[in-house]
Amino acid sequence: MDAVFTGGVLMLKRILIPAGNGERERVPMIAATLSVNKSLKGILHRKVVVLTEIDSAECGYPFVKGRSYLVYAAKLEKGALYTGLCYRTQPLESATNELLELEGRLPILKLVVVWTARVNESLYYGCRRLLREY
Repeated sequence: MDAVFTGGVLMLKRILIPAGNGERERVPMIAATLSVNKSLKGILHRKVVVLTEIDSAECGYPFVKGRSYLVYAAKLEKGALYTGLCYRTQPLESATNELLELEGRLPILKLVVVWTARVNESLYYGCRRLLREY
């Protein structure tokens, strides 16, 4: 990905962009203008425009005006940012762990073993070996 950031959708606009095949054909897309809250990679401005397909059947991401997202975007040939359903873009409220991971703040998980019954000796030593290796 060329850009990763969090931001809120300010505006959604249907636009036509050149198809890129040398013809005059134009392809409809959605241009989502977002206010950047936090840049994690590749974003230097407070506002960005991200293109996506017109609907989810074409893998377009269903942005909603006023909602905040964790956005993963790639640069197209002419430098425009693009995201879609196959990117990891998601609503901000469901991206807590992913944000912590991106920021290097994901808590270290600890394995806790609670003995509730008698355990045979081989299982006990196997668990001890596993914990040492972990």
